[in-house]
Amino acid sequence: MPNTWIVVADSSHARFFTNEQASGPIVEHYALTNPTGRAHRGDLISDRQGRNRNGDMGHEAQAQREGISRFANDVCKTLEQARSEGELGKLYVVAPPQFLGELRKHQAAPLQQHVAQELAKNLAAQNAEVIRQALPTRL
Repeated sequence: MPNTWIVVADSSHARFFTNEQASGPIVEHYALTNPTGRAHRGDLISDRQGRNRNGDMGHEAQAQREGISRFANDVCKTLEQARSEGELGKLYVVAPPQFLGELRKHQAAPLQQHVAQELAKNLAAQNAEVIRQALPTRL
């Protein structure tokens, strides 16, 4: 039977929760991490000689953006797998605005149809009770 799923993510962590009762608690099942999401730009590319004449660090920023994009894709693949296996009913997505936009880019149309609500908040480091309070009373 499909459950209500809640994904709470930022550029470095994604936590997957379910809710079996419309007004009940949420239960965390697993998490994904992205090591490049919190890395300093200089840590991503070590063979660069530093800033170019214009003073920018373009390659490092690009590497970080690509890592974040890959992570958003991984999060959406996890959700798509649950959808294709019939485990996903409604979906609530909680993420900071920039990462929320990145997640939208990687959602296939069938997955988008399950999204009940998006919350543009960074709650990835919060406990389940705080996350649940940010969601509608009835999921």
